[in-house]
Amino acid sequence: TLNETITDQTTGATFSRDYTNVDLPTSVGGNTAFVGFGAGTDGRDATIAVKSWTYTSGGKTLINHSGGFASNGDVTATGITTFNGSEADLTDGGGQEAGNLFANARVNVQDFSTTFTFQMTPDTGSPPAPIGDGLTFIIQNDTGHRPGPDYGESSLRLSPTPGTMTVVDSFTPFDFK
Repeated sequence: TLNETITDQTTGATFSRDYTNVDLPTSVGGNTAFVGFGAGTDGRDATIAVKSWTYTSGGKTLINHSGGFASNGDVTATGITTFNGSEADLTDGGGQEAGNLFANARVNVQDFSTTFTFQMTPDTGSPPAPIGDGLTFIIQNDTGHRPGPDYGESSLRLSPTPGTMTVVDSFTPFDFK
């Protein structure tokens, strides 16, 4: 059973939900995986920040950023993610952004508890834009983004090859940031 609890730090309101028959090791192909966060903005421009994060398994805290990310050698930031004081800003307030933050080492995904604090700060322009952005906690059995071409916001022409697809041509709009 996977239990999720969300608490509004301003009002104290909570939401909880249990998900039964969740088999994360089968879903990710092993008992260990990389864990982290992904965030993105659409045409709106919120700042999405992870303020703190802990990950515990087997009674041992494996990731401890309960005091923030001033020290961050055990995590990798990709995309637009930057460390701003003690927080990890996955986006910085511009539209069409994406950022990730992952632990550098695999962790046990069979029996764990994770707690994190995040904040989404909307654009304060006139008129203020609603938040249409998102933050996702990610569990993946992959090392993440590899060096090489990144086809975000692009149209691709693919050629099927045994077991994969090969990019044979691509087009990225000139106004993509």
